[in-house]
Amino acid sequence: MTKRKRHVIKHDNIVVFPGAVQTLIREGHMYAENYQYEEAVASFEKAFLYEDGDEMALSAYAYALYELKAYDKVKNVCEQLFAMGTTLYVEVMELYVTVCMQLKEYHQVESLI
Repeated sequence: MTKRKRHVIKHDNIVVFPGAVQTLIREGHMYAENYQYEEAVASFEKAFLYEDGDEMALSAYAYALYELKAYDKVKNVCEQLFAMGTTLYVEVMELYVTVCMQLKEYHQVESLI
């Protein structure tokens, strides 16, 4: 009988159990859907310590951050999504422009338009 070798995620001296990151991301989505944005952000940030977020996780994270008025972080996440080549381009662009307006970065908005 042979053992299957699983992908092990290590962060510093911590070994992350298989499925832990996916559980944190699932919790983040659940919290965001229930308008518990602080908990959602905390879950996503824990998950992103161990691996990069996918498009859906990053977009949910960005919207939760927006609800908490963490505009600088939202802008960075939107830029990450653009760099990934998001399929949610229109939604992310709307959020990005809104955040730039909140940050009073009118020159950024002007150049985008």
